[in-house]
Amino acid sequence: MRHAFLSKTLLLAMFLVMINQTISAQTQESDYARIYKAMNKGRNGEDIKIGVLGGSITEGYAASLDAKRWSNLMADWWKTKFPDSKVELINAGWGGTGSDIGTHRAYDDLLVQQPDFMVVEFSVNDAEGALATKMMEGLVQQVLLAENYPGVMILMLKQDNGTTAQASHKPVGEHYAVPMVSFADLIDAKVAEDGVELSSIFVDGLHPNDAGMAYVAGFITDQLDSIYTTLPEEVNLPEIITELPAPIVTDIYSNTFQFFPSNIVPLSNQGWNAATSGWNTNVEGSQIDFKLMGNAVSVIFTQNINNDRGRAEVWVDEGEKTIIDAFMNEDWGTKYAFALVQEALSDEEHILHIRSISETSTSGNYVHIERIMVAGNVGSAAPIAKTSSYQKGVVGLVVNLDGTESFDPDGNDIGGYEWIIKEKPAGSSITISKANESTASFVPDVAGDYIIELTVSAGINSSVPALKKVSIRATNSKPIAVPGNDTISALGKYFRFDGTKSFDDDGDEITYKWVLESAPEGSETSIAGDDSDKPQCKFDINGDYVVSLVVFDSIDFSDKSFITVEGRDGYTSINQINKNLEWANVFPNPVSSNLNIQYFLQQPEIITLKLFTIQGQKITEVVYDKNTMGINKQMLNLNSLNTLPGVYLVTLSGAKYIKTIRTSLI
Repeated sequence: MRHAFLSKTLLLAMFLVMINQTISAQTQESDYARIYKAMNKGRNGEDIKIGVLGGSITEGYAASLDAKRWSNLMADWWKTKFPDSKVELINAGWGGTGSDIGTHRAYDDLLVQQPDFMVVEFSVNDAEGALATKMMEGLVQQVLLAENYPGVMILMLKQDNGTTAQASHKPVGEHYAVPMVSFADLIDAKVAEDGVELSSIFVDGLHPNDAGMAYVAGFITDQLDSIYTTLPEEVNLPEIITELPAPIVTDIYSNTFQFFPSNIVPLSNQGWNAATSGWNTNVEGSQIDFKLMGNAVSVIFTQNINNDRGRAEVWVDEGEKTIIDAFMNEDWGTKYAFALVQEALSDEEHILHIRSISETSTSGNYVHIERIMVAGNVGSAAPIAKTSSYQKGVVGLVVNLDGTESFDPDGNDIGGYEWIIKEKPAGSSITISKANESTASFVPDVAGDYIIELTVSAGINSSVPALKKVSIRATNSKPIAVPGNDTISALGKYFRFDGTKSFDDDGDEITYKWVLESAPEGSETSIAGDDSDKPQCKFDINGDYVVSLVVFDSIDFSDKSFITVEGRDGYTSINQINKNLEWANVFPNPVSSNLNIQYFLQQPEIITLKLFTIQGQKITEVVYDKNTMGINKQMLNLNSLNTLPGVYLVTLSGAKYIKTIRTSLI
């Protein structure tokens, strides 16, 4: 065993020497041109988008509040430095994932939103070695090739025991002249200077607590301050270099693409189930095959400690088979694991095979493939058909169908639309009008559920069909808007409107539209989140502000209803809000069946739990009336609610507050 360990150590050392030799003649000072471009936007008062991409530390695990995450603290620097700019933070952290997954999801999760500046962090989730360098290189290449030329920094963290992949990431930053911030190098001296133990800034040796997050953010903002002091005048901004140097390892991962059930149809399928969250099977010998283009093929699969988990073999064409194990002997929830199936593939179509096998370490055969990923010459991706998943209507009234949000990931125009009726109530004889256009319609003739399917095409590729359920009834009740009672609010402080008492007698979900109808002369107040149930605004001038609310049940709009809020300088409400709910969480997350809910109450109180789809459709509502002071535990069986895999919102509300937690069902 010792000889094997020495062999791996020597191989790693040889690899790092090779990397250093490769870049030694090309190492250069960090290039700040792209960061200057972002800072110049702030100097001109333009909107700025700040992005972060990383693992659980970036996501904010162990931070007591979102505002305490290092990403938020770093974004605060931009807000303070450029007060005339609107600064938006895009947090693309994903717990438990490394640069291997990050490289493949960088475009979809962050770059597509065109950030002006971003920070990349994977140094404690990556294992030091060749794979970490290769994947970080692909990620940096993608950022530098992005059309809007975002500024980028590489953040290098470490655990309190010193574990870090910094040695594998640092050569990439040096080779591509990307500014780097090394918490790993700086933190020991800093905590010694401050007289604190290094272990005290972590909750578990890995995840920084609020104090640790502040140190991370502080090192980044120190670097930003330093760069800002050298910011040239706009006319003297340096040219942005767009041509990349020869790669250290490869440029295959400078172009990646992800496949989900929404954008790929299997070539063949024997025993696998397709859901919004991927493909799964619990039957030994089930096989699913996909036709792909790309020079490298990978998969993401889920692992957990459940005894029903099995194994599968994955391979490309007639290549070597890789075994993936959906079981892990760690009880901390579901892990998203990466498996590189094959590299160095030729520029042609290939077949990815996935087959569940009998050899497992458990009593089950359940395997879940969350997504398929390709890199290199990925060919032409199929377009994606998009339409709302649910709609309702009334017999005899036109139902409009909208597919205009369909798109092609390659940027090609959608060349064809096809709307068809898959199912309709008995006795219905309706047809779809303009069935080959982006918007179509039909007039329902029988009450009941209609299943409509949309397929789009771009070039030679056609999309996976998008399904829409249209529920038709004989009549519809007009919804009622309830914006709340007239009141008073202090100037300069956020006031939150509340439209949640609005209702629809049919029990339909409603959408909201708030409008500032009138304000004192000279006011620049605007409503933030004017399509939410609880928007907010700051009143800036003494006087009356009249706001209207209209709600919509997808058939009828309510009558307009009004609330008047008097903005008054120095006003203090007599009734202070007491947030009795100190904290709340759900686990496991993602969840497959039973969702556990925990929350801490300072005093006993009735708590109401509501479960919503990500689209806002309420699934269930439960009242917990036997709560005690301290920690309370509840359990919700999602299978009993006939829920489908996807993203859900859990809300816990008391008399004067509401807490929303996002979870995923797999």
